[in-house]
Amino acid sequence: MQSTDKQVSRRDIGLLAAGAAAAVATPAAAQPAARAGGMVAGLTAGDWMAQVLAQHREIDRHFQLVKAARTDGERMQHFRMLASLLSGHSLAEEVALYPGLYIQGEESDSKQAYDEQSLAKVLTARIDNAMAMGRRDEALKLVGQLETAVKAHVAHEEKEWYPALMKKANAQMNAKMTADFRREFTKYMA
Repeated sequence: MQSTDKQVSRRDIGLLAAGAAAAVATPAAAQPAARAGGMVAGLTAGDWMAQVLAQHREIDRHFQLVKAARTDGERMQHFRMLASLLSGHSLAEEVALYPGLYIQGEESDSKQAYDEQSLAKVLTARIDNAMAMGRRDEALKLVGQLETAVKAHVAHEEKEWYPALMKKANAQMNAKMTADFRREFTKYMA
């Protein structure tokens, strides 16, 4: 197994880009339409905070499915759904909530949130590449790293950033963030 702690070459960047495209190119289409639609409806109910919390729980559930998979094919199927959930969720946050943090005077939290999302996207592409190349051990190690990073990110959001944002934003802004968050997640997962 080659080391993952090396300087990134142009070839590696190409592989990462291809992996990222593959990881996110199979959104809810990988699921039967009725099931995917029902899942999205369940993850977009309530205000933006309720949607975030529901999506965080679903993302965590899919991490467990990836780790518990018994075959490479099953693991890839669960990983693709996890990657789609992560991408749809991050897009909704990047469009609707992180600007809200910034607008409410939390510029450093907004920047940190964007930076953490970028790291998760790179790790997702690396996992996809490792799986595609048949490097199961490397992929599972990277899944663990991604899960740790996502859990730390979720803790910031749920315990610090989002409760403060919900309180600081007025009713009109909270309603706009709710509509924007729902629209972006639904659009991505369609």
